[in-house]
Amino acid sequence: MTTNSLAEYADRVPQALVYSPAVAVGLVAAVAGGSRLVRWVDDRRHPLAVYVDEDDLDPYGKALLARVRAQRLARGEVC
Repeated sequence: MTTNSLAEYADRVPQALVYSPAVAVGLVAAVAGGSRLVRWVDDRRHPLAVYVDEDDLDPYGKALLARVRAQRLARGEVC
């Protein structure tokens, strides 16, 4: 194809077809970036683990800890 034939073809192609690949790539990048941003914000709002000294637990926390340890021992896990 020569330059003239490419110029004639570009005149016949609708603008929507010219910009659609760029729009598709932009949308994919926006969705991927948005999901990473949401995951990052969620990790900051709800940390996976908070270390608490066992002596600082209230009676309900101590009872829960004892129940979890008993369930783990029953499954054969090492506490």
